[in-house]
Amino acid sequence: MTEATTREVRHWRIDGEIDLFDIAAPAEPGSMHCHSTYNIGAVIDGAASLETGGKIFEQPKGSIVLLNPFESHASSWTDSLNRYFVIYFSQEAWFTACSGLFPGLPLARLLGPVVQDRFLLDAMTNLRSRLLQDPQQVNIDAVTALIAACAARQRLVCDEETESSLKETARHRQLLQRSADDAFDPASNRIDEIAAEFGMSRFQFARRFRHNSGMPPRRFRVQMMVATAQRAISAGVSLVEAASIAGFSDQSHMSREFRRTYGMTPGEFQRVVASQLGAARSRFGKAKLETSPTDS
Repeated sequence: MTEATTREVRHWRIDGEIDLFDIAAPAEPGSMHCHSTYNIGAVIDGAASLETGGKIFEQPKGSIVLLNPFESHASSWTDSLNRYFVIYFSQEAWFTACSGLFPGLPLARLLGPVVQDRFLLDAMTNLRSRLLQDPQQVNIDAVTALIAACAARQRLVCDEETESSLKETARHRQLLQRSADDAFDPASNRIDEIAAEFGMSRFQFARRFRHNSGMPPRRFRVQMMVATAQRAISAGVSLVEAASIAGFSDQSHMSREFRRTYGMTPGEFQRVVASQLGAARSRFGKAKLETSPTDS
């Protein structure tokens, strides 16, 4: 296997709410982080290990990774060359898809974190091949079919207890997001105020939040800042502006946390977004030329 010395990233966005990445990377350690999305991933080549919930799960080639929003984890790549294909469903896209697939049932969550399932692997590799060949032929239905595939393989659960827990945790996160939007000062007593809204002490709230999310409230707030930066960069703002909008002290701080979360630097992400936009503009221009009436 050829050794990878640099990272390669391909990115596609479907319906404005689903991001797909094909990432090639050398061996590198992981650090604990989380995402605000539902993630379905596949180890296409190489190997990794995933730490979550106090346990370590090996990820040989062909492994499927299933993670729910804000499940803290650390992925370490172990081979000299590793390739990972992953779908990030925004919570809005996930809710919409599940409502259509499972009408009347409570919100579904993924059962992972790491499984060996040939059916799901074939579905992921087929979708990846279609994207690499002609991304214009891949629509929202083709991507959300992966959710149905997970249900068919009993990798989803819909129950009232899960929905109740998700609602409580969502309320915690909403308050922490509000604290971030309010330019929360880490030295302030904002966490105390949030805890009081739940009738808890600061310690009780932090313990409950960590139990639900796998990380302390302050660390979660940083993850929300990273998500804000990602959206800002996707919208086309500069990296300096994105850092400021997200509330980071400087661009280098944003870069460290962004890479920890997404496995790439903000600059790398900015380039793949720009490349995708350029390709879309090129296709649009070509279509206009082909459909324009000729001069008589």
